[in-house]
Amino acid sequence: METLAKRLRWARKQKRISQEELGKLAGVSQSTIGNLEAGTRASARKIASIAAALGVDALWLAEGKQRPAVRPDPGIEPGPDIHGEVPLINWVQAGSFCIMRESYLPSEADLWLACPVNHGPRTYCLRVVGRSMAGEDGYHDGEIIFVDPDAEAMPGKDVIVTTIDGESTFKRLKLDIDGYYLLALNPKWEPNYFKMPENAHIGGVVIFAGRER
Repeated sequence: METLAKRLRWARKQKRISQEELGKLAGVSQSTIGNLEAGTRASARKIASIAAALGVDALWLAEGKQRPAVRPDPGIEPGPDIHGEVPLINWVQAGSFCIMRESYLPSEADLWLACPVNHGPRTYCLRVVGRSMAGEDGYHDGEIIFVDPDAEAMPGKDVIVTTIDGESTFKRLKLDIDGYYLLALNPKWEPNYFKMPENAHIGGVVIFAGRER
């Protein structure tokens, strides 16, 4: 199922509900569901709510990636409480969005994901790129991380750091005798441990990535 329209239509039929019923469950209009299934609309602000109403994974529904559709099993305990939706942005946006601001606009991201932990109003998501943070206690390429700019960046925390020229990187924050350093969790990565660049800005702390940090 290579398109959002096909995945949505398939999931709704598996659920055995109408477009109108799905719209009511997800808090959107029937026309929004109809346009998504017809392919005349490529995304929706409430895609996470639509996925939750269908009992499927939001990333699977939106992009066809990550986990496949998951139908709820009455014998399985409920998942964690949802604490609102946050935008999935790209790394270029992360570099500019690290500047102080109050919140994100719906138009600044095509996909908003439900966050299962408490977070500040400026929290955003990023997709991990590369293997610099791979390891026993690390992250795999393509994994989604939730980043809170309002969380305290303490040594030992995994942070997003943006340099003065707007380049962003994802590393573990360390404090040494001569200042702050950044650690790549992948021991084979070069450089694995280096001093934080001068005038770099910490754009947020990873608070969740499939597990609370």
